[in-house]
Amino acid sequence: MPFRAPRLIAACVLIHLFQLAPAAGWQTSEPERLPSFGRPELQPLDDIDRFDLAPLDVGALFAEDAADEAVTLTKPRRVGQPRKVALSPAAFGTWEDLGAGSRLWRGRVRSPGALWLVLEMTTFRVPEGAQLFIYDPQLLTIQGPFGAADVRDHGQLWSTPVLGDTAVVELFWPTRLKGVEPNVHLGMVSHGYRPWGGIGRDDPGVDAGACNIDINCTLGDAWQDEKRGVVLTLVGGSRDCTGSLIAQAGGEDCKTYLLSAHHCHGNPSEATSMSLMFNFERPVCDSGVAPTDQVLGGGGVQRATFSSTDFTLVEMTNPPPAEFQPYWNGWSRSPNPATSTWGIHHPSNDEKKICFNDDT
Repeated sequence: MPFRAPRLIAACVLIHLFQLAPAAGWQTSEPERLPSFGRPELQPLDDIDRFDLAPLDVGALFAEDAADEAVTLTKPRRVGQPRKVALSPAAFGTWEDLGAGSRLWRGRVRSPGALWLVLEMTTFRVPEGAQLFIYDPQLLTIQGPFGAADVRDHGQLWSTPVLGDTAVVELFWPTRLKGVEPNVHLGMVSHGYRPWGGIGRDDPGVDAGACNIDINCTLGDAWQDEKRGVVLTLVGGSRDCTGSLIAQAGGEDCKTYLLSAHHCHGNPSEATSMSLMFNFERPVCDSGVAPTDQVLGGGGVQRATFSSTDFTLVEMTNPPPAEFQPYWNGWSRSPNPATSTWGIHHPSNDEKKICFNDDT
């Protein structure tokens, strides 16, 4: 649960908001950034090689979820089903020359009926100058460029959700890399069969429990700063939960620490795949459409976790852009028990809610 931030920690946020730039390699809606944009000599996207996965039995997934929920309420909610693939530019996709020795590779992957897709590059090791993009065919959301600066020790690269059942992967290979083969492999595609937040939702959705009140209703009036630290999470393109940005003692450094639950994110390997959705909330009380475009990817590193107190601490790789208006919530180590509690979260993948309990 986020606490009202001490004055010093809150000041850290105000100072650093103006220093945070958008994370390199993430979401945009500017198709002119694509190397293929405005090149009529290239093949139309519809003619590019496409890999189709077999249809997924979504009904069976819902039945599995219902059985899980009947046994435990502590398992994070599944919204996507990972599916293994083995695709690389060496044996899949379409290569085209751009002139002067540079080349472009594009490939499409489709999981029929998916509301959204998450792609995992199980190997992503590219040299300086190469650029990779991931986007939907309608160019509504373009992720990239990803390059040498995005290569991690674990060698993986995860996309955030791409709307629809088809995703395009595009790789620019410059002249200076002539003769070098790309070490890029697509090993997993997650089929989103439930909306993640509002991504993939075509109706208002169902609110989760009467005790959960829209954060922009009267109950949330005193928590308008703290709410900006609370995010919807997604790991492995599969399960969602809630977390909060959490400040360091002293407030001198706004690292992107995320506090969440062990039962949601207890596995250290899951941190590499984590995505966060900021400000998924109705603009006014019980009304309006919550934005879904403020998504931070890049994963992170698990710094601590403990099942007995059900907490996990993750340090995200990328800082949130300033336009997300992030807020690092404070904390207290006082031994005095609280006389009341306030919770801000995303119950059942819902828009941001607040709840109150005055039972000591």
